[in-house]
Amino acid sequence: MSDEKLIETAQTFLGGDASVEAAGIFQPRGTTGAMEGAMGAGLSTDNLVGELAGAAASVGAGAAMSAAQDVPRWTLLAVTPTTLHAIACGQHGVGWQPESTFATFDRSRIQVTVHARVNVRTLTVDDPDTGRRYEWEGNRIGPAHAKDVIEVLQA
Repeated sequence: MSDEKLIETAQTFLGGDASVEAAGIFQPRGTTGAMEGAMGAGLSTDNLVGELAGAAASVGAGAAMSAAQDVPRWTLLAVTPTTLHAIACGQHGVGWQPESTFATFDRSRIQVTVHARVNVRTLTVDDPDTGRRYEWEGNRIGPAHAKDVIEVLQA
């Protein structure tokens, strides 16, 4: 999905009045590491049952991290000039389908922290209004366009 398509998807979901500057898909922080760890553990068993268990655990890692952090498995973050919208998405083929907005942040009130990792960048949003910390990760490569969201939030 192109950057323009994600922006258009967010714009349509939020309504015509929103001016979306950037949009990207994120997953709960730690998902990629959990997937790689589970798969690696399974493969290291040198046993078909262990390898299958590792593969199954790898597939379930995203759902487990989602439940542990109380955020959706896939989140479309849409940035407007004044607001950051966190939209729960379902995976639809090779793309994502917005389902519901689960958090809206006043950009002037939140604190954003970014850390670079090997395969992903982690994005932490501290919301002083609720006292809640949200932690996501966005892939460095691929159709998720996490980089675009991070760049706009850090500007």
